[in-house]
Amino acid sequence: MSKYENGYMGKIQYWTGKLNDEVMNTKIPNLENIDRIHRKLDYFIQRQWDLKNQPIFDSQQEFTAID
Repeated sequence: MSKYENGYMGKIQYWTGKLNDEVMNTKIPNLENIDRIHRKLDYFIQRQWDLKNQPIFDSQQEFTAID
């Protein structure tokens, strides 16, 4: 069972806020912090994308081979 079975939107919102804070609310934004936050945000966006676009398999579905 996934720790984030209900999705990653909370993490995406959190890291978006952190990115906004670093870029907009800092006199001299730190590029290293921006990059670190961006990588975390990118990770959770990808995880959310994968979660929402994973194929749904019916355990009762029958498959047949085609020659």
